[in-house]
Amino acid sequence: GAVLTLIQCWMEIARWQKAVSAADVFVEKFSEFPARLPEVLMLRSRSLHNWGRHEPALEGFRDLYRRFPQSGVAGQALFMQGIVLLKLERNGEAIALFEDMRRELPGHPLLEDAFYWQGMAYSFDGEYDQARDHLEDYLNEFLQGRYRPDAVFRRAFATFAMADYPAANFELREYLKLHDGDSYNDEARLLLGDSL
Repeated sequence: GAVLTLIQCWMEIARWQKAVSAADVFVEKFSEFPARLPEVLMLRSRSLHNWGRHEPALEGFRDLYRRFPQSGVAGQALFMQGIVLLKLERNGEAIALFEDMRRELPGHPLLEDAFYWQGMAYSFDGEYDQARDHLEDYLNEFLQGRYRPDAVFRRAFATFAMADYPAANFELREYLKLHDGDSYNDEARLLLGDSL
């Protein structure tokens, strides 16, 4: 418990290298406590990710998921692999991983996140038709979803990127009407002006 608390304290003040070092000490000296090992490995990988060490973080999340697929943090490790792949601009791999997660872990608390970020991965990859369709599916499936305002904007953005300006104009106006004050409002207004 004390080492976990120490790792979390270092993470709280964004001292990622110290958090990774504390996790490494636990793995080296206390690996005979396998019940805590998945959680320590998760904190280590998250620290690497936050520190900007994306390749080692990706390896850490993969190793964690492979070694402890039944642990309480396995689903989070799988999801975080996708997020790190997006950071590494390996969007196609992220799309496949989010799709796998949705298939392998139905009902997981991060399922909505995986669904949304799969749509974003399509957008980052310039696959705007697939991004638009996927985000439309997200909006239909998650009627009270936490990413709903972003998904409405991103769907409109994808429509704009496909040069379907009349539809983009409608969707951007709808977004601004429904989500006034949202973080994408300024960008939506710029796109709306360009879609006329």
